[in-house]
Amino acid sequence: MAASEPAQAADVNFEAGTIRAHEPKGGRDYHVPMNEDLRAILRALPSRLRSAFIFPSESGDTALDSQNFMNRVFVKALTKVRIADFSWHDLWHTFASRLAMAGVDLRTIQELMGHATLTMTLRYAHLSPAHKHEAVRRLERPISQEPSGTRTGTDPEEGPPAAAEASPVTGRALDGKTK
Repeated sequence: MAASEPAQAADVNFEAGTIRAHEPKGGRDYHVPMNEDLRAILRALPSRLRSAFIFPSESGDTALDSQNFMNRVFVKALTKVRIADFSWHDLWHTFASRLAMAGVDLRTIQELMGHATLTMTLRYAHLSPAHKHEAVRRLERPISQEPSGTRTGTDPEEGPPAAAEASPVTGRALDGKTK
């Protein structure tokens, strides 16, 4: 949810474990699941029982002014820990990227972020260099390990690759070609 959306207590459903993203950029409300850490944080907020807003102003009658929060708390915290060139919006990229690197599929990330298209989600879900390096390292095998049995069909002594198994559902070869 964007920083400008005033989250209301009614948008949090502890029973279902969701928060409603109310009137996001895409125009349609959607629900985002909460993890246990977020549930605990929201349950512990003193404002939960005294205001209609999750983050209320001092009086509790209105939502906390998000720009005031940004200037008074967020930017000050970034300065204190010497983080430069970082904005609230970067947290969206962090959320999508961490989900992608944890193995969450892009369609699910799209739904969680409320994006209308996968193209938009791809703009947010970045893989770290270390993650890409680890992905390639998965192809490595110890020297003592037996060959994988995979044949390319390029060695005349190997002969052609074996025919692919057929899917019991479609009857198509599992290599994508029709049998």
